[in-house]
Amino acid sequence: MKTHIDNHIPYEATHVGEYIFDEMEARNMTQKELAKALEIQPSYLNEIIKGKRNINAEIAVKLEKVWGTKAYIWLNLQAKYEIDLVRIKYRDMEMPAVI
Repeated sequence: MKTHIDNHIPYEATHVGEYIFDEMEARNMTQKELAKALEIQPSYLNEIIKGKRNINAEIAVKLEKVWGTKAYIWLNLQAKYEIDLVRIKYRDMEMPAVI
């Protein structure tokens, strides 16, 4: 039986954009305000928030600069999302079909 936290397979993966959106709301920021602070297009930020685009090191560093949250935390959230997607894929392949 797997009990180690690193082996936990979530029901669904949480994209880093959801964390950015939550942080934005907690700080009473609009997407337009955050996009301006990050020096990116609002449409680009919206794609991140909607989970259509992943973040990279540059966006992570910009988030660090704007909010003070270390860049590696944002990148770790992105990496966790990608790993969770793979784990979910393999978990679902192992499950027997329900008839």
